[in-house]
Formats: sequence, structure tokens, C-alpha cells
Amino acid sequence: MDTAIIEEIREELRHQINENTRASSRRFFKEKIYSYGVRVPAVNKISKKFFKRIASATKTDTFDLCERLWQSGYLEESFIACNWSYYIRTRYKPEDFEIFETDPIAYMNSIKKLLPLSVTKILPAHHDLNIPVSIIEDIDKAFSDLYEKGVLKHGTGTFIYKNFGIKL
Repeated sequence: MDTAIIEEIREELRHQINENTRASSRRFFKEKIYSYGVRVPAVNKISKKFFKRIASATKTDTFDLCERLWQSGYLEESFIACNWSYYIRTRYKPEDFEIFETDPIAYMNSIKKLLPLSVTKILPAHHDLNIPVSIIEDIDKAFSDLYEKGVLKHGTGTFIYKNFGIKL
């Protein structure tokens, strides 16, 4: 697949930068983000425009382009990747869903980014309203341990800890 389309998309995004949108995006997200500052409706138009050029590409080639867009770290490029993945949804097979699983190492690195923050409360997602802030350190230690043992990858099992479990 010709990856020149990625640079063409980036050029189009650069032509549509809106500083107010960029500032608004940066205020909305608590963590540092990369954003061109292009409004979502414009990103969606760009997504559709360029998808027409790859609509007949193989699913693998489309996924590869989506991955390149994701890896940029730019908000708008990730939107385009999501759109393209959605546009080809009728071609998915059960084994394709592995592609969408969270990378355990990326998850571990996300947890590590929380460590230096002054977190005072963790909001619950499941069963317990009283989640101790110390769980961040516990999860970090668990992920580091799994990484050092070489088992921090999908399909290696479920690992149970005192207050949580990690299913890979």
C-alpha cells in the first residue's frame, strides 16, 4: 500500500488548522495531547475524502494505514483511523478483533504516567466505591513484574493480585 496518502492527509489537516479549536482541545484534555486544531466535522470530511482512495485496499493494508495514523499521536489522525476501521467493519472476521486489543505494554506505560501525579481519588468502574489510591502503585508493580517475567502479552493468562486481576 502506498503510504504517501498519510502525508497527504497530514498536509490537508495542516491546511485546516484553527488555533481556537487547538486551544479548546488542549483545555479539554487533562494530559498533554497533540492536536492540529481541526474541527471534528472537517476531520470527518477529510476521512471520507481519503478513504475513497483506499476503499478497495485489502483489509490488512487498511489496518496498516490505520496503525500509522494511530502511531502519530495526533488526535485528528486517530479519528481518521477510527473512521476507516469503522468503514470496513463488514469485512471483519473474528480473528481481526485481536488488532483492537489494548497493548499491555502501552497500558503499563499509561499506569507509570500516573505515578508522579497527585491523585487523591479514584472513581470506581465496577463493584467497589472505595478504591484506594495506592492501587496505582500496586498495579504498576504487578505490570513491572509481569514484564520482567516476559509474560506481559496477550494470551498468557489471568494474574490475580490482592485487590485486582490482570487478564492478558
